[in-house]
Parts: sequence; C-alpha cells; structure tokens
Amino acid sequence: MKTFNTLEELKADKELQNMSRYSSERVMLNGKEVIACRTNQGYEDIIWGGAYEMLEELNKKYDFRVDLDTCELASMVRDSVLDLLYEQYGIEFVDIFDEY
Repeated sequence: MKTFNTLEELKADKELQNMSRYSSERVMLNGKEVIACRTNQGYEDIIWGGAYEMLEELNKKYDFRVDLDTCELASMVRDSVLDLLYEQYGIEFVDIFDEY
C-alpha cells in the first residue's frame, strides 16, 4: 500500500494521476487509510445518481405537488452520505484531480 505524508504528495504521484477515470486505490495518507480516486466522478455517479433516481421515483409515485428541485436535493443527499461515511465510519475519498 502506498504511503503519503501530505495531500500534495499524494496528488503528485504519477501512477495515481494516470489511473482511469473511475479507478481508485487504497492508500495511507498521514497515517490514515483513504480511498484515492482520480476524480470524484466514480463515487458521485453512484451516490448522486442513486439519490436522483430515488427522488424522481418517489415524486412520480406520490406526486409531491411541489416544485421539487431533484438535482439540488440529490446533491444534498450526496453530501450527507459522504459526511456520514467519514464521520461514522472513517471512510474518506481523496481526489487526485478536481476536474474530469
């Protein structure tokens, strides 16, 4: 398992930079195991996409009769899931690049 002392050191690693868009690797960062991803796209597609589909299905079945901003709500669900994964279970995603 690769070990890094700083986030900058992790982001500068050429092997991690050259991973495919949806790839990830478990690494040690400052003594803690994290999941290094090339971008956030892989885990965000799963979390945000799942939340968006769920909200759309709920609205379709129960006709909420309000102007539901499904995109914004799915983003809030995504952020909450990521926060809970970190706070409750210590699961942290670290992105090599901020853009796709």
